[in-house]
Amino acid sequence: MQQGIEQGLQQGMEQERQRQRQALVSIVQEVIQGRFPELSDLANERVGKVIEPAQLQGLLLKIGLAKETEEAQQALMEVGNG
Repeated sequence: MQQGIEQGLQQGMEQERQRQRQALVSIVQEVIQGRFPELSDLANERVGKVIEPAQLQGLLLKIGLAKETEEAQQALMEVGNG
């Protein structure tokens, strides 16, 4: 019974992580579309490959602070590479 409870908790945590990831993907895509629409295709390609919500949070911060398209593009190119 304990093993079943643990398995259920793990599944619940994984589902929550996936929910967070999907929400962050959507937010990153919306911010890119609003601020740097010319990077939308690149963002869709790069962001879709990111698994960890923490990476998406970092990317969102970098894109939000980017003053120029080149900064946002660099952030997109770096995500998932390290």
